[in-house]
Amino acid sequence: EKLEDPGAVTVDGEGRVFVCDRASHRVQVFTPQWELLTVLASNGRLPGQLDTPLGIAVGRDGLVAIADCGNHRVQVFSLPSSPPAKRRKGAVRQEGKKSAKRKRHSAPPPS
Repeated sequence: EKLEDPGAVTVDGEGRVFVCDRASHRVQVFTPQWELLTVLASNGRLPGQLDTPLGIAVGRDGLVAIADCGNHRVQVFSLPSSPPAKRRKGAVRQEGKKSAKRKRHSAPPPS
């Protein structure tokens, strides 16, 4: 798919290229030959959705951390373990101010 406003780029240990596309609010993942493997996220405020991704890092464990600037959080994605199909989305967890508030509200009251 066409990149609208590419920003941060990183490469993992397998040579996959991760590109933050700020205007389309997603991260596209390519093979070393620039064939599209998958798209992480879509535009929005829910877990697994992004608003202006500005930074990206891939850990040795394969987790992908994305700075979700417009939503004031960092989301962590994992890629599927099987070869990804086009536009297949990975699992997601989020870290940041909003998720911390949810955790506090969902905790049981002290005994």
